[in-house]
Amino acid sequence: MGSGRVASGMLALSLLMSGCTARRWDGCAIAGAVIGTVGGAVGADQGLGSRRGNGNSAVIAGSALGGMALGAILGHTICDPRLQPISPPPLPAPPLPPQAKVVVTEEQIVTLEPIYFDFGTATIKPVSYPVLDEVRRVMSDRPAIEVRVEGHTDSKGSEAYNQRLSQQRAEAVVKYLVAKGVAPARLEGVGFGKSRPIAPNANPDGSDDPQGRAKNRRTEFHIKH
Repeated sequence: MGSGRVASGMLALSLLMSGCTARRWDGCAIAGAVIGTVGGAVGADQGLGSRRGNGNSAVIAGSALGGMALGAILGHTICDPRLQPISPPPLPAPPLPPQAKVVVTEEQIVTLEPIYFDFGTATIKPVSYPVLDEVRRVMSDRPAIEVRVEGHTDSKGSEAYNQRLSQQRAEAVVKYLVAKGVAPARLEGVGFGKSRPIAPNANPDGSDDPQGRAKNRRTEFHIKH
C-alpha cells in the first residue's frame, strides 16, 4: 500500500512538473523544489505525531513529493521574469517637405535644375513640368510681377539655327505657363541663341567642353521692372 502511494506520488509529480520541462531548471526552481520537499515532509511528520509505520512513511513521502512539485512551480512563478508589455510600433516619421525647385530673387526666378527639351526641338520634357509648375505657383503668389522668359543655347550650330531654337523654346515655356493659368500679359518669351554663354563651350586647347555647353543650354526667368 505504501509503495503504491509513493508510485502515485511520483506520477503526480511527473504530471505537475511537465509544465517546467520546457523551461530551464534554474536556481529558483531547484531551491523551491528543495524547500517544498523539506516542508512537505516536516509538515506531514508533525501532523502524524509519533506514529511510525509503513503507511505513515508513505504519507510522509507523498507529502514530500507534493511539496517538491509545488515548490518547483512556485520557484518558477516567483523568479521567472515578467513578460514585458508589447509596445506598439513607432509611428512613421512625417514626410519631408518637397525640395524647393526655384529660388526667387529681386531679379530672377531661378530654377534649381534646367528646363529639359527633346534634342533639337522646342518640346518640353515631362521631367521639367514640376519645375515649371513651381514657377507658375510663384507667379500666382506674386500677381504683380511680370517675367521675361529667356532661351539660350550652346555654340553648336549656326547663329540663325540657335536663335530660332532658343526663341521657340522660350515661347514653349510661355505657352506652358499660360496653359497653367498665368495671364499672357505677364509673360514674354525672348530667344538669345548662343550669344550669352555663362560657361566656356570649349577648353583652352580648343577641345569640346560638354559641361560648359550643358550650362549654356538654359532657360532663365527674369523679373521685369
